[in-house]
Amino acid sequence: MAIGLLILLTVRETPRGMADGLQHDVQHAPDFRNTIAFLIRQKALRHAVLAQCLSGIAFMGPIYWLSAYFLRTHETGLGQTGMIIGIIFLTTGLLSAPIGGFIMDRLGIRDPRWHGWLGVIFMVGGAAAMAGVYLLPVAAAAFAAVAVWQFVTGPVTPINITIVSNLAPAQYRGLSISIGFLLFHLMGFGLGSQAIGILSDWLANGWGFGERDALRLACLSMVLFHLWAAFHFWMVSRHAKDGYAAATELERGVALATTKVA
Repeated sequence: MAIGLLILLTVRETPRGMADGLQHDVQHAPDFRNTIAFLIRQKALRHAVLAQCLSGIAFMGPIYWLSAYFLRTHETGLGQTGMIIGIIFLTTGLLSAPIGGFIMDRLGIRDPRWHGWLGVIFMVGGAAAMAGVYLLPVAAAAFAAVAVWQFVTGPVTPINITIVSNLAPAQYRGLSISIGFLLFHLMGFGLGSQAIGILSDWLANGWGFGERDALRLACLSMVLFHLWAAFHFWMVSRHAKDGYAAATELERGVALATTKVA
């Protein structure tokens, strides 16, 4: 809050649309209510935000329980588990997002629907790799599956930010991205890990599963959120062209009240 106040008092607001080369003044952005209304009407953007929200649950929920899973199921040491997972996250984090962004740029130039299609491919691939994490019986193979899972899903968030940035015209872009990130963190950090813990306790206490199997099944349920997010990315691909065209029209100064949003 202190940093936010410092920025508010010392940093001048950049005119919206300046980076887009817009000639007219779009300095005054629509308020929160109008932005939400725009998100609801714009099909591709609506599905992109939903995909971002669901991917947060799919990614962040299992991460908090990853070490506990290996400790309980494969009985790896705490130091060994932390070191291996740390190396995996470091290397995949450095490599996967730039590689995914490069692929997105190359394919997106040919057809903007690739933005959504790549989200589908990465989320489905991530679902398969994540299933391997919790189904493979050998610790080394499960760790390898974690590396594949992180590498395949690493580009999803940057791709989603790019999709939202392109689908939201300058007037709505900042608030649209903020709403997407807010939902990503609230649902991912707030709901994903909690849901796994509650489901694990329910399976252990209510259905008689052992501690290991209860956590395994609870984490495995996050595969469904990978596939659910993939569905919304597919919907993004279906409406991407119309969504980008609508954003371009709004940025050119078409009246908001009379523009037909895709």
